[in-house]
Formats: sequence, structure tokens, C-alpha cells
Amino acid sequence: MKKEQLKKVTQETEQNLNEMQKQVKNEVLEFNTVEELIRYDLNKVELPETLWDRIRKSISEIPASVPFWKRLFKKQ
Repeated sequence: MKKEQLKKVTQETEQNLNEMQKQVKNEVLEFNTVEELIRYDLNKVELPETLWDRIRKSISEIPASVPFWKRLFKKQ
């Protein structure tokens, strides 16, 4: 009985895999920039919280830029 169940599960898994491969082959995407690819991928994949923490830390270390009008009219 167990061999039959295992065989059935294996067949179902193979069918699912084949269906997924067909979907991937049918979905051809082209991106103009790497940024578009990353944004698309970000919507499809869930990032781990530890990675989000590292990203937040890196962003917080970037100094804020001074607006152009403050640089233009600054006292010398």
C-alpha cells in the first residue's frame, strides 16, 4: 500500500513540476533596465527580515543631500 501511495505522490509531483515548467516557458519577460528587473523580482519574492534590516541600516548611513537651492543661496 505504501509503494502505491508513494508512486501516486511522485506522479502528482512530476505533473505539478511539468505544469510549472510550461508556465515559466510561456512567460518571457524583457526588462529595459536592471532596476525594472529588481522591482519585478521584489514583487515576486519575499525577502527575509534580516536582509531588510541590513538594507535599512545601509540606507540610514547614506548622508542626506542638500537641496540645490540651499547650495545656490548659501552664505559664503
